Amino acid sequence: MDLRKSRPFLSNLAAMFRGEPFDARQDTEEIRQLREAIIEHGQMVYQQYLHQPVRIEVKELAFRFRETPRNIVTALILLEEEGWAKRTKYRGLWYLRVPPQNSNREVIKSHEDQRSI
Repeated sequence: MDLRKSRPFLSNLAAMFRGEPFDARQDTEEIRQLREAIIEHGQMVYQQYLHQPVRIEVKELAFRFRETPRNIVTALILLEEEGWAKRTKYRGLWYLRVPPQNSNREVIKSHEDQRSI
């Protein structure tokens, strides 16, 4: 049995015993907005550090967005199903794959264009 493939199942099972949501089918409008906010936060972190994938913490996001950790985890599970998030082996720490908005070349080119004006 490959443990890497069973990690999501075991994580959901552990979440169920801890009282956290294990069913990510609760895709409400609030959770959709939270998913978008998490992606935007990930893009901001990516722009600062230029490192993919971006590491995010559930507790930090819950504090930043004034949400419960349960809602953050639900949103991250949905992002995981879409291929944007991935669990780590550490509790409360996730990887987030964000699409970069501008590459460094575009930023450098825009600065060079401003110099020529």
